[in-house]
Amino acid sequence: MIPEVWRIQDRLAEDYPEVTEETSPQPDGRLVRAYVFSNPSSRRLIKASQENFVVVFNSYSTFEEFKAEAVTRTAEFSHQFEVTTYHRVGLRYVNHIELPALDGIRILRRYVNLPIDFGHLDEPTIEQLLTEFRLKVRSYRLTVRGALIPFPTKPQELLYILDLDCHGTGQLQVASLPTLLDEFHHEIQVRFLEHVTEEYKGIMRRRT
Repeated sequence: MIPEVWRIQDRLAEDYPEVTEETSPQPDGRLVRAYVFSNPSSRRLIKASQENFVVVFNSYSTFEEFKAEAVTRTAEFSHQFEVTTYHRVGLRYVNHIELPALDGIRILRRYVNLPIDFGHLDEPTIEQLLTEFRLKVRSYRLTVRGALIPFPTKPQELLYILDLDCHGTGQLQVASLPTLLDEFHHEIQVRFLEHVTEEYKGIMRRRT
């Protein structure tokens, strides 16, 4: 666990008043315990462990709002625990599109440019689907995942999850975080706009 966790807890207490602990499995099979500082009303949380520091927004107005909070909180954490470089920095967007279970695939194809040839499939019989692409973008890596699943709490609906994750690895300097987030955001935005149709872009504009 993080030694002297109270040092960061004191800084987060006003904006992230609830504190819990969780255990997360790692790719190498280890279990890592983390502190989770959350604010249910703003739908934001921060996770901190010996290996990771994560800022999560489940609702926000602009990327700049998220970026300012992420940069500020990460810089505070780095200063408190004398972190001078990062081995990995990433930005991830998880988008949800709700669909009626009846004829959901047809409607999904109106909204999303799915990278699938449906010519040999009987569309009405499709209950779930999963795609994943891992791309090299300059010196970064970008993962694009798409998943159609039954909606966990709404039996009459389906949920399409479009997950875009851009990251860089190496000896990344703390001061480089704002620039990296801008570059990751740009790459994710380009891929997202390629992935969704003009019809869905119109729906998004009406919602804002």
